[in-house]
Amino acid sequence: MNSPEKGSKIMLNTRIHGVDKVFLAATLLTVASLKSEAITVQEVGVSPYETPTISCAGIGTVTVYAGVVNLVVDGSSMNGFCIDPFHFSVPSSTGYSYVPLTSAPKDNIMSPTTALLIERLWGNYYPTALNSASAAAGLQIAIWELVGGGSFHLVSANDYGASGFLTTVENSGYSGPVASLLGLTGPGQDYTVLAPPGSQVSTVPDTGGTVTLMGIALCGLAMISRKRVLAYPQSIFCRQFRGFNASVRRSIRKAQRAGVTSQVSQTREAMRDYYSLHCMTRKRHGLPSQSFAFFDKIYEEVLSRNLGAVVLAFYQGLPIAGNLYLRCGDRAIYKFGASNKAFQHLRGSNLAMWEGIRWLIRSGSKVLDFGRTSLSNQGLRKFKLGWGAVEKPLRYFKYDFRMARFVTQKEWTHGCYNSVFKAMPLFLSRPLGAALYRLAA
Repeated sequence: MNSPEKGSKIMLNTRIHGVDKVFLAATLLTVASLKSEAITVQEVGVSPYETPTISCAGIGTVTVYAGVVNLVVDGSSMNGFCIDPFHFSVPSSTGYSYVPLTSAPKDNIMSPTTALLIERLWGNYYPTALNSASAAAGLQIAIWELVGGGSFHLVSANDYGASGFLTTVENSGYSGPVASLLGLTGPGQDYTVLAPPGSQVSTVPDTGGTVTLMGIALCGLAMISRKRVLAYPQSIFCRQFRGFNASVRRSIRKAQRAGVTSQVSQTREAMRDYYSLHCMTRKRHGLPSQSFAFFDKIYEEVLSRNLGAVVLAFYQGLPIAGNLYLRCGDRAIYKFGASNKAFQHLRGSNLAMWEGIRWLIRSGSKVLDFGRTSLSNQGLRKFKLGWGAVEKPLRYFKYDFRMARFVTQKEWTHGCYNSVFKAMPLFLSRPLGAALYRLAA
């Protein structure tokens, strides 16, 4: 019997968090207890603050004030933070209303998990932010990163501690303070503020960290989710992005800040670029590479028929990482991934994966299968699980009819030949790999 392996998959597109079912009734009750009339909101300033440069869908690349927002709400002064990086603020408007945090911001409704993390951020860092411009900016940037997901990008190199703030509140063992917050939604930016005394708004329950995504179970919620997909396509990516591990999200943002770009392609030229990275990666692991004829056949039979794509990450025009995806109907497979180790610190592989997931969602895929992984390959397993994948055991059995019994077979990927292929030049290993591929695949 062979060593067991793991298969891992993630759901794409219209899935929702399981905890949303609990919040359907709670949200309806909460809305009934809030003010129904329009509220006048004035933004009178931001203090303390820093001025980072950000990029976000809806506003482009701009330098902004990031800090504690000073508001006057129906004549009462209060502090808040922007939870809507997709819109510019307006000085004053009568069109605002209080809503549960899980019903904001407009057009990009946050999940209960995101709402909980924002309440943790406020509870833990707001007291310091009142007297520290750096802490105030870090808290605001952390909120934008949670709400904006893959649509938000911090251009400035300094995040004022936002990454550390997020690491703290995303810890499954978090036991710090949790604020009780409301959303203020209206014509301009949406804000979050402390719940006024007497408002019957329940704090978002602590789920012990990011909630695992699950299939849609309630018909009513399924209809709501589908409507959002049609009306606000960008929010699909935001929800998917928030389901990734915190370290994965940070790696994607790091790649973007470093100037790494990504591109989805279905051309033979892109396949050649990927193949060069593939050979580098196989050599690094001490394994022979398949022939280019194999990948060229994938191009002819799959990519040219819009049944797959190559996603490449570039740094200063040079391909540094790439993935190959195959798809059929609403299911897709992450078949191959490769990278140039010299640029590993730029996290091109993470950006290429995120771009691939976005393409698959746009193409109608609902499930991405990450393929099988040996239990001994902990690094690859960790990479796949970071994207919200769910593992399932895969067991293989080999029966020898001559011996009339099951036999154990050693994994072929590890052996004395690894050092040989690591040292072998590519111009030798490529033709040898083509000859050995039947055994090596």
